[in-house]
Amino acid sequence: MTVLYWISTATAQESAFYLPKAASTLAADVDSTFSFIYWCCAIFFIALMGAMFWFAVVYKDKGADHKTLDLKGHHTLELVWSVFPSFLLIAMFVMGFNGYVNSTISPVDAVQVNVVGKRWDWNFSYPTLGGFESRDLVVPNQEAVRLQMVSQDVLHSFYIPDFRIKKDVLPNRYTSQWFETTDMYEPAEDELFYSYKFTFSDAEPSPSGSEALFSSRGADVKNAVATQCAKDKKDNPSLECTDNPDNVKVGLHQIYCTEYCGDSHSRMLAKVVVLSPEDFQLWVKAQNNFDAETAFAGDVTKLGEYYSSKGGCAGCHSIDGSAMTGPTWKGLYNKERQFADGSSAVADDNYIRMSVLEPQKQVVAGYPAAGMPVNLHKAFGKGKEEAGLSAIIEYIKTLN
Repeated sequence: MTVLYWISTATAQESAFYLPKAASTLAADVDSTFSFIYWCCAIFFIALMGAMFWFAVVYKDKGADHKTLDLKGHHTLELVWSVFPSFLLIAMFVMGFNGYVNSTISPVDAVQVNVVGKRWDWNFSYPTLGGFESRDLVVPNQEAVRLQMVSQDVLHSFYIPDFRIKKDVLPNRYTSQWFETTDMYEPAEDELFYSYKFTFSDAEPSPSGSEALFSSRGADVKNAVATQCAKDKKDNPSLECTDNPDNVKVGLHQIYCTEYCGDSHSRMLAKVVVLSPEDFQLWVKAQNNFDAETAFAGDVTKLGEYYSSKGGCAGCHSIDGSAMTGPTWKGLYNKERQFADGSSAVADDNYIRMSVLEPQKQVVAGYPAAGMPVNLHKAFGKGKEEAGLSAIIEYIKTLN
């Protein structure tokens, strides 16, 4: 058993080919437990199958006159093959239980992030750092992060393979999970990271030329850090940070939902963006000081894209014509819409506005009548509801 444990630990430390990269402090325990069980199964499989074939050859039928030996039971042997596997099972239980406890009880000084799962989107907020929201799970490197998770609708499951964490996200009940990254893993340029903007038409060998895939590689986070650094350097020129987004180092990790939650389950994607503690503080400061109307002044289309992203519109409406739960936004404006009740209308400004405010009034044929969760105050900010709606309409106009 000691030899098996040594083999499993060595295999886990070498990041076996059947496991993704290990990027959190919890990964070593999970990998060691997995490898221990794997090698136990492999060795017993070889031993049992080998014995079966050996017995088949040695004790094969040798003719009508050949009689099988009158073998008696061997109590010592029976005791060995009953007791020895019991010790292996106890070892598996102890390793698994210790790993579960370590992954459940978070350090008291952990950064708290509230996670909300909804069909088909993840939303992250930072209640102790200003209460702002983020489309990405942005975390400081080598610092504990505690996730408090809940679902707005059905059962989801939050999974980050590189961290070896997976937790069910339930409606009407909080579940928690924590992790601590071990390094700033810089992915290769041709390694794809999918976010909420992902569409299957973008699944190319390389993200070159794909805006959706490019923006999912942490570009927004890098820009926020660099912009805040430039602002702070005006007051403190000796500040050690970079105002060039290309020089902001990040680590990237993929987030999945691993509990089937509907027809767009496979699109319920997000990413972890790991920053150095210093850059993380700059990013937090930038989020607390961010004003969309100022940032996108003079570009109402970009403002509309930002508001549609913050409002979670991409969870149901694609921008490339692909089928989702709601009608695609591509080519929507000024197109005649056929409704479930047999009527029709042209998708002009008034129609789009009404569709957001009263989604069940005119349901497009072929789509469910459930409507969408509308929270304009949360998506746009108090007093900015009309401006936000207008910006989204202008953005939709460009998607022809």
